[in-house]
Amino acid sequence: MRVNKYTYETELVYVEKESSAFVNWNGYRMAIEYKGKLYFACAGYPTSRLLQIDPKTKATKVVMQKTAENSAFSNGIRGLTVMNGKLLVSLATDGADPDHMFENGSQLPQAYQNAIKAIAKKDVRYKDDNPRMQGARLLETDDPENVDSWKVIANQETFDNLPACWIRDSINGGGLWDLAEFNGSLYVSMVTGKTDATTGVTNKQGFAVYRGDPQKDGSWKWTPIIGDTSKGAKYEFGLGKKQSCAGNLYVYKDHLYIGGYNDPMLDLAEIGIKADFHLLYQDLKNPACLNRMDKNGNIELINDDGFGAASTQYLWRFSEYNNKLVIGTFDITTLAKGFTQLTDGSLSEMTPEEFKKKMDYVEDLLESLKKDPSGVAVASEDESVDEMMDQLEDMKDIVEGDNRSREVDQDIVEVYDELIENYKKFVKPLLHEINPELEKQIDDIILNSTVENFVYYYGCSQIVSKQEAGCDVLVSSDGVHFDALTRNGFNDKYNHGGRAFIPTDNGLFLGMANPFWGAQLWRITDGSENPKPDTDKTDKPDTDKTDKPEIKEDQPSDKGNTTIKPTETKKEDKKKVNTGDHTQVMIYVAAIIISSLAVVLLKRKKAEN
Repeated sequence: MRVNKYTYETELVYVEKESSAFVNWNGYRMAIEYKGKLYFACAGYPTSRLLQIDPKTKATKVVMQKTAENSAFSNGIRGLTVMNGKLLVSLATDGADPDHMFENGSQLPQAYQNAIKAIAKKDVRYKDDNPRMQGARLLETDDPENVDSWKVIANQETFDNLPACWIRDSINGGGLWDLAEFNGSLYVSMVTGKTDATTGVTNKQGFAVYRGDPQKDGSWKWTPIIGDTSKGAKYEFGLGKKQSCAGNLYVYKDHLYIGGYNDPMLDLAEIGIKADFHLLYQDLKNPACLNRMDKNGNIELINDDGFGAASTQYLWRFSEYNNKLVIGTFDITTLAKGFTQLTDGSLSEMTPEEFKKKMDYVEDLLESLKKDPSGVAVASEDESVDEMMDQLEDMKDIVEGDNRSREVDQDIVEVYDELIENYKKFVKPLLHEINPELEKQIDDIILNSTVENFVYYYGCSQIVSKQEAGCDVLVSSDGVHFDALTRNGFNDKYNHGGRAFIPTDNGLFLGMANPFWGAQLWRITDGSENPKPDTDKTDKPDTDKTDKPEIKEDQPSDKGNTTIKPTETKKEDKKKVNTGDHTQVMIYVAAIIISSLAVVLLKRKKAEN
């Protein structure tokens, strides 16, 4: 669709009509302007495409299309940028031959095979020196409509086989994630976390970044910057954070900014299937971070705590408006609260009351140890036993405190980890020596996976309960000190992501990601706009009823360089947002749990072909 930036009139431009039960184009994740035309990168399974739209005539044309034979492969276009007068596109492909699909056999239903073969015959095929290679590709062209002009300038081997391209991998196989020109070079970020096809175990690993330098003969020289230090990278994967599975790139004021991007969505799937909250907890303890690189290749950390919000899991998209850097985040609070409220311990196979009873029983066992004549001389004076009992009390207090809606400062996971360390190092050897039966009884409780899952569930619940739901929009005049235009999705907690920015002469337009009620388009102004006069006032919005968040000048704090000050809006001026009730959230979460079955099963299954 397209929206008039003055009247907000909306017009339908293109409808994808080829989607079916077997071929699904599920969205356009990226767009760019090149030589007066717009190019939209389509996300699809098992086919991806690059769609060209002429904004003057609204004519549309598919200038690139690639179909995967194996539906488990993340066949998609991720990055788009323009450099040296050329359009650059990153994508992944399983190397299938469109003319000979499924000739080696397949377990897919015949109807599925027929549909894929039919769409593959429409593929727009670029030249490729290694067409059967599975993995990432990076292409350039100066004439997108001429398929013969497309040239592969890097592939999976170029990047040391690092890009993760299977759906079972991190971020559904993010591959070559983002592209940005900086200081005369092309920087490519990539997802590297991969999942073992047999065991389903994912090796969480931070993103990598390579620098590409064009050579006089048309070739490219590639240098690892972030990634495997044994292969020459100056900085380790994810800049030291394995939870930072991808890096979003943006250039602002002589620096390349790198926004962290965790992978909590697949971690939510682990909850629905295995009641495993470990991965989500680690995401919450390691929120998205912001780094920047100068022209000498030196990287500095700007923020590592999600700008004060553990729920900030992506620094999703960046923009510049009136010389200010603007960042939209993804906030996991609404989704995560749905899980923690829905489960209330049930997915962990334990209620708070049951947990408390088990901890009471462990305390009783330790008390009996002190009263046991066979061990009284040792156990009664052993400080580690008393310390363990204090830790048990702390965990019970945390759970009881949460149930009574009291503020609890201690993290139950941290207390539990300390208890386990204390137990294994000091108390367990003591029990083994003087009362092996007690040792076994305590082992069966505190080392039990159900208890551990409950602790991590409660740890997530603790963190999430303190977060303000809804995405953040952050703004800075220097790229270091930030203020917040909103911390709650403009008063709508279901706006969990600031996803796309378009600067115009009539304000900065912001597209919100909202999986509950649908996408929203917002306009942000700072008073400098000079909107085009429009005599047709009937098409203009009622400005008295529309929020106008203002970009305010930064106010750096003496306490540090990442102070965030939420924009305050008078209560009577707040827009009443039609948001969902708890039931709708639960329905959505239940849908995630059900759909995640396919993801987890896929992670455990070998590729069919």
